[in-house]
Amino acid sequence: MAKTTQERIEALQHEIQQKQNQEKQLRQRFREEQRKARNHRLCKRHGLFEKVLPETIDLTDEQFEKFVKQHIGNEHGRRMLAKLTAQDSTDKASAKPATSPQAAPALSGGDGGEQKEG
Repeated sequence: MAKTTQERIEALQHEIQQKQNQEKQLRQRFREEQRKARNHRLCKRHGLFEKVLPETIDLTDEQFEKFVKQHIGNEHGRRMLAKLTAQDSTDKASAKPATSPQAAPALSGGDGGEQKEG
């Protein structure tokens, strides 16, 4: 039994609606994954910060913000951060095999916690 043109149109509209719903679900999942990754990163980094400087635990939010801005967010802190990110980029570029594009995703999955002393 052949479908009429109207039936084919309705079937396509139904498929379009299904695809739009799938897209919406994927976008929601992506936002949730991004939120969880950010939350994990923030907790991990602040935990490290408190481990290295336990005196900051008792600071108020305002005191902590002032401390970070004055001692980390200053020009010296920005230069040190620029050096670290430049060094990290150089290290990753030299470690990436030229003939194996499959290995590239594994390099970006690191947490950056293993820095060289010096």
